[in-house]
Amino acid sequence: MKVITMRDRKNKLKILFTTAYNLRCKKCNHHLQEKEDFDIKLVDQIDVSFKTIRITGGEPTTRKDLQEAVRKLSHKGKVILSSNILEIDFTRLNLYRSAGLQRIDGWIDTDNDRAYKELTEVNAFQIVLSNIQEITKSGTEFVLNTTISQWNANRLREIVDLGMQCGVKHFSFHRLIPQPNCPELKSISVTEYEQLEKDIIDYVVSKGGKLKIDKKASFCTRPIYVHVNGDVCLCSKNKIVIGSLKRDFLLAILAHADYLLLKSYTRELPSCRSCAHFLEGF
Repeated sequence: MKVITMRDRKNKLKILFTTAYNLRCKKCNHHLQEKEDFDIKLVDQIDVSFKTIRITGGEPTTRKDLQEAVRKLSHKGKVILSSNILEIDFTRLNLYRSAGLQRIDGWIDTDNDRAYKELTEVNAFQIVLSNIQEITKSGTEFVLNTTISQWNANRLREIVDLGMQCGVKHFSFHRLIPQPNCPELKSISVTEYEQLEKDIIDYVVSKGGKLKIDKKASFCTRPIYVHVNGDVCLCSKNKIVIGSLKRDFLLAILAHADYLLLKSYTRELPSCRSCAHFLEGF
């Protein structure tokens, strides 16, 4: 059986840039959270280089200083922006690119206007598609993400076709984590997910695209996570705080005894690869 440790951790960083959100998506609770922004001055505390640095939210494009954050972070690694694409028009795209943005991960979970409005409570599907086309035409690396639920599981091929029409070549699919504020949006079972996985892989490849299927993974393989308040956590799924950028530089935090102890901790890798299993008995 494979053994996994914190030393297997990928050289990636993820920053929760804001909790603000500009849609009312039923699949998440971002719009219900109190607005809080990451202090851009704390970027100076990140004195470590990474393979990739992901800016996420909420919706990062709601902040006017996103361009400045991209500029500062671009000197520390490849900057990836996670966004719902609603605000990334031609002008903003060029501003972010000039600041050093190298990749955008966008999200759509449907292939038509009616369903998009039902899911987000915003009538903006055509705007999002137009923005995706601008991104792909610009040559910016782009990944189209879709969260799979019972609500759209039978429309995945149509979503791929729509993405292809907008110039998308790289797709990523994720299984829905149900939210208590939206009980009607139900997840699919692991068995259903595995069945869909094979079908959608074959379909995307047949269309000449590339595909990533999300796998459950221990936090030891996930990016180091910087919370909106500056706390440094093992990952976004398991918020074990190992330090704060408000007090220390990141390099000092990663050299802390608690983090080094976790790096030395080893577990046999189960099929679920859950954080709870990894920490069991720690």
